[in-house]
Amino acid sequence: MPVSTTRELLVIDLRTYGENAVAAAIVGASEEILERIFDRADHYVYSDEFAKPSGASPFLAEALSRAAIEVIEGSPRPLRWKRRKLKGIYPGY
Repeated sequence: MPVSTTRELLVIDLRTYGENAVAAAIVGASEEILERIFDRADHYVYSDEFAKPSGASPFLAEALSRAAIEVIEGSPRPLRWKRRKLKGIYPGY
């Protein structure tokens, strides 16, 4: 099953991981770039390489954020924050 989300939720997910610069780039990104991010997120969700110690797949927010970094910056790297910070970023928190 392909991974997908809205542009707005992807921006919020990136910000919750401290990725403000990538989030800003997503605001003006083309639909083609968003599709590339969604295609790459599949790799992070379904690959054993990125499975959690419990064997579970990464959170969709994490997979989408890592894919966005890879597509926007041109190479993969770890997220700035390992844990999401929702307060003051995510609506309602």
